[in-house]
Amino acid sequence: MKPFSDKVICLGKVTYSESSQIVTLFGAEHGKLRGIAKGARREKGGFSGGFDLLYLGAADYIPPRGSSELGTLTNFYLENSFVGLRADLLSLNSALFLAEFTADMTEDMDPHPELFELLSRSLSRLEAGEPAPDVILNYEQYLMENTGHQPCLDCCCLCGGETDSLAHPYFSSSAGGLVCDGCCPSVEEKRLTERKVVDLLRKGQLPAEGHADIIIKAHGLLCYHKRAITGRPGKVMGFLNSLLLARMNRK
Repeated sequence: MKPFSDKVICLGKVTYSESSQIVTLFGAEHGKLRGIAKGARREKGGFSGGFDLLYLGAADYIPPRGSSELGTLTNFYLENSFVGLRADLLSLNSALFLAEFTADMTEDMDPHPELFELLSRSLSRLEAGEPAPDVILNYEQYLMENTGHQPCLDCCCLCGGETDSLAHPYFSSSAGGLVCDGCCPSVEEKRLTERKVVDLLRKGQLPAEGHADIIIKAHGLLCYHKRAITGRPGKVMGFLNSLLLARMNRK
């Protein structure tokens, strides 16, 4: 594959050497890209002094060759650093969570142009001070739907039986979604959830009161599902969830 340029958002970075970084980017046209940014930490060069998380800009990328899993970043032209996110702890950690969620739930070189645009808009919404739970849940649902990980919430995912009459249905990631009372004993991995949470995720239906509470619980269910899919809890998820719960408990 030939070298190319793409508009990207920085999802992750680690130090590789005194002057270089290994970065994970999400491209508008090419999906997730991983590569070595040689010389990225030098003041002079093609990287404006290095990458930082959540930076949006244009990157020049050489795809991996042979058995290597890492390509090479040769240039990065910063367009938006979303500097306003750094002013609020919840907004910043919400944005970092979206980046981590994207990195964990997408495959290398698998394009999702609509998801890239939604990620960019979500970062702008968080920077503008919009409610973090709303932004997060909207992004989580869209990503899971568009990467084939959306759980079955319309019926029992094992027998197809109805679950609408259950006030507190069980959810099982290993089974693929909701589990009815009849199938529940045969499922080892499961957690109890609420009808209001299921209705929100399935129909976008919010209760008359307690919107933030239900949105945060729905986010918690998708975090549980994500952990089961990837086998990784995520570095940001736990701290973000503690911030969301603390804010919910203050209201």
